[in-house]
Amino acid sequence: VATSNTYTVTVTNTNGCTATAQYTVDATQIATIANFSGDYTVGAMANPLGVYATNTETWNNPSGLRIAGQIIIPNGKHLIIDQTTLEMIGHDSRITVQKGGKMTVTNQAVLRGDACTNDYWKGIRVLGDGTGHTGNIPQVNFNTGHYGWLRVFNGSTIQDAQIGIANTDDDLSTANAGGIISCTASNLIDNGQGVFLMPVKKYNNCSIITDNQFSFTKTYNYPYLSGSLTQQIGMVAVLTRFSNNLQNNRFVNTTNNNIIDLG
Repeated sequence: VATSNTYTVTVTNTNGCTATAQYTVDATQIATIANFSGDYTVGAMANPLGVYATNTETWNNPSGLRIAGQIIIPNGKHLIIDQTTLEMIGHDSRITVQKGGKMTVTNQAVLRGDACTNDYWKGIRVLGDGTGHTGNIPQVNFNTGHYGWLRVFNGSTIQDAQIGIANTDDDLSTANAGGIISCTASNLIDNGQGVFLMPVKKYNNCSIITDNQFSFTKTYNYPYLSGSLTQQIGMVAVLTRFSNNLQNNRFVNTTNNNIIDLG
């Protein structure tokens, strides 16, 4: 049973006699089964969820994966999520791209909250220390260990998160800010805030956020992180100016709420 509903059970004994009963299952009674629970560190697992070779782990699982906990991508490691629906179970579940780590989400991959309970997760955090950056994204040396890097493209989706993507930690401060984000031609759906950006070095930000659709199809009723805006918003850029593109994004609101498109 994966959804709340009323279910009918019919039992037949060896004499052919039957009995029927109905049971109503609500969302709190649905069993949550995960492929992994706890902290999953790319490159350090005895039984990886995907193919691991040369510091890169690839998850390509059309039937989907469910994680109850945190996915950690450490310095020097790369996680690729390809054509996979990844459900993050629990309010504290998140993905952390540490300084020097890389993550790629591609080919219509979907990263979302628990579909069984229609619940939220934290989102993706791409950390940095604001140093070591000398140029635009194509010129950046990603092996310095100073900042994480995230690329989301090819129609992929980030959904149901408190903050879909942030280039800082949950404290939303400058202490761990400055991760680099390239999010293009993708979808950010029903997040509290779609993208939250802090400076990568001084007041510059070399992230690229272009040609995406930010969609709001329902009211976000979950708690906002301390320090963030307390309403749904597509994109937030804090104390930063862009040396790369921030354009051609579309914002669609099908709720009756006053949702800000771009901040």
